[in-house]
This record gives sequence, C-alpha cells and structure tokens, in this order.
Amino acid sequence: MSLGLIAIRNITRNPMRSSLSSLSVLISTTVIVFAFSMINGMMDEMKNNNRRFLTGSYSIEQEEYHERINQHPLHLRIENYQDIIDSLKANIDIQSYSPRIPYSGAIYKDNINYSIMGYGVNFALEKDFQQLNSLLIAGSTIPQEDSKDIIIGAGLARKTHLHIGDKITLNSITMFRGINYYTFKIVGIAVFPIPGLNNSLVLTPMASTQQFLKMNNSVNQILLQLPENLETLEIQQYIKELSNSQSSVSLNIRLWKEASESYSFILLAQKIYYIIALLLFILGSSVIINTTMMVILERTKELGTLSAIGMTSRQLLFMVYIESFIISLFGAMAGTVLGCAVTYFTGHFGINLSEAMEGVDFDISSIIYPRVSIYSTIFVFFYSLFIASISTSIPALRVLKIKPVDALNSY
Repeated sequence: MSLGLIAIRNITRNPMRSSLSSLSVLISTTVIVFAFSMINGMMDEMKNNNRRFLTGSYSIEQEEYHERINQHPLHLRIENYQDIIDSLKANIDIQSYSPRIPYSGAIYKDNINYSIMGYGVNFALEKDFQQLNSLLIAGSTIPQEDSKDIIIGAGLARKTHLHIGDKITLNSITMFRGINYYTFKIVGIAVFPIPGLNNSLVLTPMASTQQFLKMNNSVNQILLQLPENLETLEIQQYIKELSNSQSSVSLNIRLWKEASESYSFILLAQKIYYIIALLLFILGSSVIINTTMMVILERTKELGTLSAIGMTSRQLLFMVYIESFIISLFGAMAGTVLGCAVTYFTGHFGINLSEAMEGVDFDISSIIYPRVSIYSTIFVFFYSLFIASISTSIPALRVLKIKPVDALNSY
C-alpha cells in the first residue's frame, strides 16, 4: 500500500480530529483572503476618488504649491493655463481635464460660521470630469459659467439647513490676503462619496471665483484624466516638459499616488496585513502541531510496528507529512473558496463604514466594495498551505526518534 493511501486512511480514522485541524487553516485563510479583498476595495475607491474628485491622474501646479496647500496659497497660480491645456491636448490622449482654484472659506448663517472647502471650476468641463449629473440629488441644472449659481455637498446642506434656491454669502481670503465676501445662489445639492467633501464642498463658477478671490484670469491647478496605461513616470516627465515649455513659472506634475496623503497609509496597512496573516496562520498551525503530536503519541505502537516490518524512519516521517499536507490542503482550499464567496457577497452590496469614518479625513468612500485579487488570493492559498505544512516539522521529528522495540513495548 502506498504512503499516500496509508495517510488518507489515517486521516479518516479520526474525522473529528482531522476536521478540527483543517478548520483552523480554513478560518485563518478565510479571514486573510477577505482582509486583502478589503484592502483591494479601499485601493480601488482611493484611486477612483482621487482621479475623479481630488487630483485627476495628474495634477499640474507650481513647485511650492503642494507643500503649502494647507495654507491655500492662491498667489502660486498658473496664468496662461489655457495655453498649457492646448499644448497637452495636442500631444497626449487626455480623456478630460479641469482647471481649478481650491480655496477655504466660511458660510455665515444664523450667527454661525460654517467652514467650507471651495473649488472654483469650469462647470462645462467639470460635468464630464466629476460626472456631476450622477451626483445631484436636488436640482438638475448645472451652473452656467457666467452665473453666480453653485452646487454644495449634501452633508454641508444638511448641517447648515440650506436648500435649493437659497442665497448664501461666502467669505474667504483673497490672493492679496484680504477678506472678501461674495453672494451665490444654490442650484444643486450633490452627494459626494468622500465624507470630507460631502460635508464641506462648494463648487463655484470659475469666472465668479476669480472675481471673488481677485485671481484675474488664472488658476492654481490643472487636473488631467488619462487612461491608466498612461500613468507612468515617462508620461509624467513628458507632461512636465510640455507644461513648462508654455509656462513662465516652474511647474510640478504629480501622479495621483503622490498627491494622495492616504495612499501611503493603505500601503502600510497592506504590509501590516502580511504580518497579521503570518500570525494568524501560526496560531492556526498550533492546532495542527498539537493534533500531529497527539497522533504520534497515540500511534507510537503502530509506528513502531511499521518500522519493525521494514518501513524506514524517512518513510514514516514522509507519511506524517502527507497527512498534514492533505489536512492543510483541504483547509486552505475551503478557506479560499469561502473567503472569495464572502468577498463576492459583500462586494455586491458594499460595506457601510460611515459611522467608523465619521470625522476622519480620508479620501476613500464611506461604502467599501471588497474585490478579490487573483494574485493576492493565490498568494494567501499557498502561504497558508506552506505555513501549515511546515508547522508539522516540530512534532513530526519525533518519528525519527521512535525505536521499534520501545514502541512495541509501550502498551
């Protein structure tokens, strides 16, 4: 009888014990497959949100702008931005673009100042860039460029008790560091997937914003949306060369990954998950170690008999390894399938993290849709199988110390 058949027979002799060992691997594998799927979902949301709302694929701005962005340095501006856009459109496959003026300010209402984040935008361009129509929950009119009509986030509208048709006065610091006031009319309320934007964002027409902030005919940023295959260092450098050839000031181009402050945290979380995966599998493997030790102790006489009739220590050791491998294989396979099934279900309906993310300024949506990655799932499967299999080395080495005479006299 082959060692494989003997190993299978030994596994089926005590199905409860074998199932317990396999279950420990199954649970560990399921948890890690789902954890990595959550990371993948967060990465997808972060990429989509940055490309659509915050930075585009690339953002073009003055060299010092990013380092001083929290100060909203309006004086670090791009004056001939249309020339730069025309040059880029003639040489690169740009899906959409958006010149912008980010600024901070406040709404004064009922003796209370509500802080806001404002974007001065060209609504005709922003309509495609942000897909604004899909975000509107009240009002159906996209503001005209020469108007004083605005769109605000649903969270901001809720906490300020503002509605369609209301007029509000914004105050902000101008490019010359003075304070200015400007009255706008709300014609749209939109739900933005990023909680921070939803609770504070005001979109104002470019011409009115330039007048409001004393910006003349200039902007602070040019955002570009390109196909993902063009998000490379070579294209980034090419955009920088084209932009600076049309600009009187030195411009810097940042890929969305560089512009996103949260991206590095997600990468760190991914590395931490690898460590957690190792700890979980080691914890799960402790059950296999204990089970294998019990099996060897209980079957000492049997192993001694097999050794007495000619089976070598190496064959005995290999048989124990095969048993543990089969148990681990079934656990890893079942855990991978279960983890993918849980991910598919939650990925279809989404996981609402609104309460957990309340007050957290993170550029991911409050609803996460986990996504299975083929590469990470294959890695987790073999990772769990490897850790669980080698964990049997500790108890299995006892087999090499078994002497036939002592084993036969053990009962």
